[in-house]
Amino acid sequence: MYQNLANGIDIYETLLGFDHPETADTYTKMAFAYQENGSFAAASPWIRRAFCVFFKCFGPHDDITLNAWEYLKAIETNIDSKLD
Repeated sequence: MYQNLANGIDIYETLLGFDHPETADTYTKMAFAYQENGSFAAASPWIRRAFCVFFKCFGPHDDITLNAWEYLKAIETNIDSKLD
């Protein structure tokens, strides 16, 4: 599963760029996959990337950005990253 998601990320990054919402959606899916497996530290960089792209593309008040923020907080709190 992780390899398939990594391949998808490579394709989206190549075709659309790393800062495209579709690419960020794939970053989010990778983060979810790691989170579901209990690998919060591995999920963290992916949800951070996704949040940054959504924030840049849609702004701080869009529902997509706010949802990504909630996932980001949950993952970062779990690993006690001190990002707050």
